[in-house]
Amino acid sequence: KRVTEKATREQMEELRRASSDGIFRIWPLSILFCKDQPYSLLNKRPWFSSSRGQIYQAGSRDYAPLHNHDLSISFAKICA
Repeated sequence: KRVTEKATREQMEELRRASSDGIFRIWPLSILFCKDQPYSLLNKRPWFSSSRGQIYQAGSRDYAPLHNHDLSISFAKICA
């Protein structure tokens, strides 16, 4: 037997306040709270790094609006 209970608005707000920066990083809850928040790809740890540069990636778990379009983003920062 499966039981599902819907969280109240107050409970959701409390969960939101409990996160360190006010934005959930746990998908799918992140979709509820970061629709209009900007996202800086360069603030993440690089996916790959060497003396020649870094590769940064973001997907739907990092930024919820990407989930709506089934997208991921990669950015290569090449050092000369």
